[in-house]
Amino acid sequence: MLAAYEAALAVLHQAASTSSANSPALSAAFADPVLDKLKNLFISRSLVGQAARTPEPSQASTTLMDFRFEDDGAATILECSVDDGIVFELASGRVINDKVATLQRRAELRLVDGDWKVTELVNLGEWEGVTVCAGSL
Repeated sequence: MLAAYEAALAVLHQAASTSSANSPALSAAFADPVLDKLKNLFISRSLVGQAARTPEPSQASTTLMDFRFEDDGAATILECSVDDGIVFELASGRVINDKVATLQRRAELRLVDGDWKVTELVNLGEWEGVTVCAGSL
């Protein structure tokens, strides 16, 4: 389950770099309702000619803080991530957003057709710059 979540985050970063809402890998790693939200985000970016990229060097990181299995079969993960992704205009390369933020997120995964898929991603907090998250599930 943890490996599936880490793989889903990698898929998310790749899909963001192309604003690809139709990526088969995205559908393999995520399920509704979060899949629908991600597709809408990438479609919106694509319509205005935007994508995201990782800066070089990057400060991005993800720390899994806690996880548990729920009685209903879901798995819940608490994570702390540094997001330094750059949203930019494809045609000109002009930077739209290059802020660095630390996010604390709760993710829910469920078995869908025998595979763990992310079904929910909720931002619990966001702080400017690189900092440390606190707490547990």
